[in-house]
Amino acid sequence: VTAWVPLVDTHRTNGCMQVVTGTHSKGITVEHACCVGGTWYNECLPAELEATLDCDMAADVVTCEVPRGSVLFLNNITAHRSLPNFSDSVRWSLDLRWQRGGEPNGFS
Repeated sequence: VTAWVPLVDTHRTNGCMQVVTGTHSKGITVEHACCVGGTWYNECLPAELEATLDCDMAADVVTCEVPRGSVLFLNNITAHRSLPNFSDSVRWSLDLRWQRGGEPNGFS
């Protein structure tokens, strides 16, 4: 389980999170491309998400504008991303993850 805790109010302009509904239900992940723009961020192509997880990227994406101090919970097989930050401020957040040692993490 991951708890994403924004330290500022998040919205479309400053890079809030988006999740793709139902992508956890198959119990698998899609192929990830590393590393985006010279960073450590991974990327999943929308066509790969649709083909592998049987989702519709035009209809199944939920934008999560989360207020400061609130928590967005998700697991490691829920497709998610943050939007680009077009504001003049840093969008600070904490990512807290819990997993039992010795259990598969969903990635191979």
